[in-house]
Parts: sequence; C-alpha cells; structure tokens
Amino acid sequence: MRYYLGLFTVNAALTLISLYYPLKYYTETHSSAGLSVAVTYYNVLNALGSYVWGYVIDRSSVRKPLFIAYPIVQILPAIYLFQTDNPILFGVLGFTSALSSPLYSSLVLERFPLEDLPKQNSYLSIASLGGNILGSLASLTAADKELITVALMAIAVPLNALFIPNYRSENRGATGLNFEDVKEVYKPLVIIFLFNTAAETFYILYIPQLEASGGTKDLYFISYMTLYVVELILFFKVPSIVKDLEGSWALLAVTTRSLIISLFVAGIPFTPYVLSALFVAFGSMWSIFSVPFYSLVLKTVKRNRGQVTGLLSAGADFGSSLGSFATFVEEVLSPSMAYEISFLGFAVSGIMWASYVRDLKRLSFSLLPRKASSQPRPVVQKEACA
Repeated sequence: MRYYLGLFTVNAALTLISLYYPLKYYTETHSSAGLSVAVTYYNVLNALGSYVWGYVIDRSSVRKPLFIAYPIVQILPAIYLFQTDNPILFGVLGFTSALSSPLYSSLVLERFPLEDLPKQNSYLSIASLGGNILGSLASLTAADKELITVALMAIAVPLNALFIPNYRSENRGATGLNFEDVKEVYKPLVIIFLFNTAAETFYILYIPQLEASGGTKDLYFISYMTLYVVELILFFKVPSIVKDLEGSWALLAVTTRSLIISLFVAGIPFTPYVLSALFVAFGSMWSIFSVPFYSLVLKTVKRNRGQVTGLLSAGADFGSSLGSFATFVEEVLSPSMAYEISFLGFAVSGIMWASYVRDLKRLSFSLLPRKASSQPRPVVQKEACA
C-alpha cells in the first residue's frame, strides 16, 4: 500500500476540485448545457492525456521521476482554476491527472506477478477511493479549499520520492503500438467506451436532478462521500468474490445500471434521498465492473502494457467526453433523450461484453491439452540403414 500513498493525497485534491468546481459552476450559471461543456473539456483532455502519457511511459525506462512530477505539474493549473474559474483550466487538470492511470498500472504490471494483479489493482483502487473520501470530506468544510488542494498535492511529492522504488522497466513498448496490439483489445475498448458514455449522462444530470427535487448542496457532497465509502468496502471484497467469475459479475454490474437508468427513462419522480440512494447504487457498480473487466482484459495483454492501459483509459475518457457533450445536445433538444441513449449504451456494452467473454472461453478451451488416448500407438518397424 505504501506505493499508493502519493496517489491517495493527489486523488483527494482532485476529488475536492471535481466536486467543488462543477457545483460552483452550475450554481452560478444554472445551465446544464454549460456544465456539460465544462466537463467535456476535462474529459477530452483527460482522454488525450491517457494515451500520450502511456506512450511516454512505454518510451522511457525510468519511472521514479514521473511519479515525482505527477503531483507537481498539477499545482499551478489548480491554483489558477480557483482564482479564475476558467473551464479550460479544468480541462488542463484533466490532461495532467491522466498520467496516474498508465503510470500506476505500469507499476503494478512491472513489479508484481500476474497472479497478484487482482489484489494490487484492488489496493490501487482502495488508495484512489480513500483519496476520494478525504477529498469529499474536505469539500464539505468551509476552510480555504485552494490551500487544502495545494497542500495535498505538495505532500504527494515526498511520499512518491520516498516510497516509489527506483527501478528500470523492461521498456517493452520500444516498437510502439501496432495493429495486432489494438486488435487484441478492440472489443474491450469499445465496451469501456460505451459503458462510460452511458454513465456520464447520469453523473452530469445528477446535479440538476437533485436541485429540481429540492436537494441541498450538502446532500450532493454527502452522496459522493457515501459512494466512495461503499466503493472502498467493495474493493476490499470484490477481488475474492469475482475470482474465476469475472465475466458474470461485470455483466451483472452493466445490467444493474441499465435497470436504474430505466427508472429515469420512465420519468418516475424521486425525493432527494431516494435520488441520492439511486446515485450511490449506480456509482457502486463501477467497482463490480472495473475489477473483473481490467483483470480479465489485462491478463491477455503480452506487450506494450503501458500504451494498452493508456488506450483503454483513453477509450473510457473519450466515452465520458461523448457522454458529457451528448448531454449538452440532448438537454437542448429533449432532456428525456439523454436517459434513453444512456440505457441503449449500457444495453449494447452488456451484449458486447457477453460476446467477449464467450470468445475468451472458446479460446481457452481450444488451447487445452487433449486427453491422451488409452490405446497404444502402433509401432512401425523401420528397416536398418545399409
């Protein structure tokens, strides 16, 4: 767990920003469309950063300087965002924060054997969620949020310098991604893209939905904090629960989210606390989906793991980008259309995931050694050479 302490504090700072800034922006503008555009800036640059940083990681052999630089490069954009409220700076933070996914995933893949991947991915998620919880608690306080953010990011620098091992990677990505690498994960890439596209609609519309139902700002922050606590508990349990059943559990998560979205498609009115409970139930499905998804997919990746991880992260973030932008368009045309398209996205991603798992099972079966025949082979007598 000591490897992930720096991630814990940076994630706390980023969570504070990601909760405080969108709510402040919506409170000042009361525009769902404007909120969608601001979030789109973040998601697009985060998606771009996911692949760019994955490429940089695979092209370099030394990791520790990147871990030390990770919190440093986010301090100035965060300061200027608090001072100016410029949504472009929110996007810049999306780009710099994208370094964490391929960087920490590469650490896990390079420092631990394959059988430890589910456990280490769980630890990684626990550190991230612990930071989410701390950040959501900080967002509830009336203290100087800018100072707290900078302090949390600054603390991560000595933590990473102290605990991240100074090692050289195998640098397996020297040749760069090719068609075969992408072909190997194209179906998971489309699945995570659709999954995040569908999810982003729900997350963006939660703020106006909560306000329309009479919910308070405190309930908004408490909803997120509750979600992070639930996910933290789940990430302790999920690796052992889903082991050898990754396909079924990920499909269950997609189905559950589809059912929740269907309630909004039906236009059922909710009280603030019921809406908050549905938000927590919807969000907690991420842990049940992501642990089996990444564990199953990354087991099949043999090379360019940093870039492949970055590619999957980019697919997820571009999905979020499309979801946030689509929410802007749908809000102008028909608000109910957003939930309908979200439901369709989950349905298609679920069908594709079931197909992907079936293909993996077929491949595994075809590679199994055949049972030896119980009948003795006939002995062919050969003539001796003259």
